[in-house]
Amino acid sequence: MALTRLFLVVVLRITMPLVFFSRAAEAGGAGGVTYGTVANNLPKKASVVNLLRQNGITVVRIYDASPEVLAPLANTGIKVMVMMPNQYLAAAAAPPSYALQWVKTNVTSYYPATQINGVAVGNEVFDSSPQFNSVLVPAMANVRRPR
Repeated sequence: MALTRLFLVVVLRITMPLVFFSRAAEAGGAGGVTYGTVANNLPKKASVVNLLRQNGITVVRIYDASPEVLAPLANTGIKVMVMMPNQYLAAAAAPPSYALQWVKTNVTSYYPATQINGVAVGNEVFDSSPQFNSVLVPAMANVRRPR
């Protein structure tokens, strides 16, 4: 219970300024959070989904396309942005078949039950992983390529 309360406090401290000072709030947009899964003593995924729903969170960004996160979000009405991690960028920039398979496995197989509304390709590439700078745009193009 204390962990849940701590999680809620952290989420609210991060999101409340964004809600009050963003143009999305002025236009009636939704409030969202980034759901990180790299830490110790995290609550079970189903508990996190319940916590999100109880607090009116309608948009979530995750740093990968983890089945352990995407499956519990199915049929919740919560919109999800998934991310292709940096380690897959070079393969996704090569012939489009890798990107196509990644999208089928990590997006198409969960959609529409899980409302995936966006795919981020890479994370902080320019700052933390500059070795991927040259493959970022081709990877993005292959992930976006119409099927």
